Amino acid sequence: MLAARRAAVAVPKRAFASPAQAMGFTNLKDKEKAAEAVFFNKQDEKVLRKLLQKMKGQTDIADKEGYKHHVEHDKKGLKNISGLNLNDEQVSALLKWKHNQ
Repeated sequence: MLAARRAAVAVPKRAFASPAQAMGFTNLKDKEKAAEAVFFNKQDEKVLRKLLQKMKGQTDIADKEGYKHHVEHDKKGLKNISGLNLNDEQVSALLKWKHNQ
């Protein structure tokens, strides 16, 4: 028993705590890296959505004929949905919502 105490005193305390601490720090670093990756992925998504919206708006302004065909296609699609009886005002409100998102 006395020999065990002396052995424990002779061995530095770091030797006992080092592996556990190192494992904890690597897990913490992994979690930090994962959280950082999630954060930057969300930021990238926001920026890309804004860019897509801007490009879509520019296309709608520059390509009047294409925009007209796109709206007609959407109206046909809404009319083809069975059981959906929308008046012209509701259709135009839906299309305005869709294209101004």
